Amino acid sequence: MPQQPPMRSRLKLILLTGLVCLLPSARLDAQQEQGKQRASLEIQKDANRIIDKNRVLDSFYSRLYQLTQRSSQYGMNPSVVSIMHIGDSHVQAGFLTVKIMNKLQEQFGSAGRGLIFPFKLARTNEPFDYDILSESKWDKTLIIQRLPKLPLGLGGLSIKTNDESFSFEIRSSTREKIDHSFNKITIFHHEKAPELYVADPAIKSTNKKSVYPFASIIQLNNRVNSLVLSTGPQVLKADSAIYYGFSLENGKSGILYHAVGINGAQFRHYGSVHNFAQQISILSPELFIFSLGTNEAFRGKINEKSFFNEIDAIIEPIRQANPKALVLITTPPDCLAGRAESTKENNPNIAIVRNVLIRYAEAKGCAYWDLYSVLGGNNSAYKLYEAGYLSKDGVHFTVEGYNMLGNLFSDVLIRNYTEYVQSRLR
Repeated sequence: MPQQPPMRSRLKLILLTGLVCLLPSARLDAQQEQGKQRASLEIQKDANRIIDKNRVLDSFYSRLYQLTQRSSQYGMNPSVVSIMHIGDSHVQAGFLTVKIMNKLQEQFGSAGRGLIFPFKLARTNEPFDYDILSESKWDKTLIIQRLPKLPLGLGGLSIKTNDESFSFEIRSSTREKIDHSFNKITIFHHEKAPELYVADPAIKSTNKKSVYPFASIIQLNNRVNSLVLSTGPQVLKADSAIYYGFSLENGKSGILYHAVGINGAQFRHYGSVHNFAQQISILSPELFIFSLGTNEAFRGKINEKSFFNEIDAIIEPIRQANPKALVLITTPPDCLAGRAESTKENNPNIAIVRNVLIRYAEAKGCAYWDLYSVLGGNNSAYKLYEAGYLSKDGVHFTVEGYNMLGNLFSDVLIRNYTEYVQSRLR
């Protein structure tokens, strides 16, 4: 799948839920076209389940249950369950993952917004529920670039400035149902990057050292929804002002739902990031969700053995670096071979990608969610388009489509959790 250029007026995104979907504009193709008669879409409800033959997710459900017990007991230290969702532009866009995050945090509590990345400063699309602003000029590197100019961090991107002093303004949304005010910021950066400080002297804060050379921590006395971080009185070292992202927490018990996604990304791209698994370890994820594969389906003929190895090249190091973490793989939905105006034919490689992902999950003892089957399987892409969920390019979803996918996934995860609790309490 060709890489999409940065978009402002038409917000398009490539999601790797095995989906390479792009977000079709503010109203996303205006529900495909204003006045167009919508077709109905029959979701395969029997297929909407997480396959977990070895019950590997039981320990995750147990941790969620502990959250619900802690929320009813005052005076206890906060408990956090951290989830890491890794994908492509569908994840970068945020519409899918913010929907999932909000539903899980409504159910189990919010420990904060989690990971955020300076996509706008890297001149690409950024999720709608936060802003990272700066007046400085920033160079960028993304994992999809063949020859990265800069070292890459856990978000699959990095930004660099040559300014002697600079600042970041961070804003979390106040429009969502979930309060994402924060009192702790973890900054991910080059190990020699200048230290950042809270610019407003009225906001009491403490800079803390991390055991990791690529991360710094700022603790606030009170929660805020916006904050300016600036360089202090220091000499800028050459080529060191490189930053990867931030994580926002609130000090409460609940879910931290981190999402890492880059337009056009594939499994092999994440596997190429030096110390990717080790950097993610600082967030202590208990569940990794991998939603990749659609971009691989546009590479041409698929070598199934090579693709299997590409999956393993990123998942296995993550499991070694996070031995207690669990893995859930999602398969990509069907997509068209071209634009909807010119073809109704699907991309036949999607079925191959889906089969390899399932074979990998079963061979490695991972749980999986077969979204391909949930949405109707082979030749379901044009039906998604007619129903207003898929954009005209035949691959990317509309906002309504992303909301549907987010609801499907969060609903089945919560349903499985409920079944686990019911069996536990018998």
